[in-house]
Amino acid sequence: MSDLAGVPFTQYMLPDGRRRSAVAPLDDPELQALADELMRKGVHFDAEILRTGEVSLTAELREDVLSILVIPQDRALAAVPQLLRDAAWALGYGHD
Repeated sequence: MSDLAGVPFTQYMLPDGRRRSAVAPLDDPELQALADELMRKGVHFDAEILRTGEVSLTAELREDVLSILVIPQDRALAAVPQLLRDAAWALGYGHD
């Protein structure tokens, strides 16, 4: 397991897009291991609260979007495992 428990996000805040750091906690060691592996590969994670009240979560490798989820704000933390799985799938993890 990593020294950091959770997934670090750059959060873009309304109304002006200013940035702040946030960490989405993970309590599943397998998901933490997946997050750690994605970060070792250079994947970074962003969260943006949209004017609709929804949240956009993205996983990106350089300029490539591996996964993007737009979900209700109250479901943002619960959606992080899916974001991780989708990003891993986009990188070929789990393919036969």
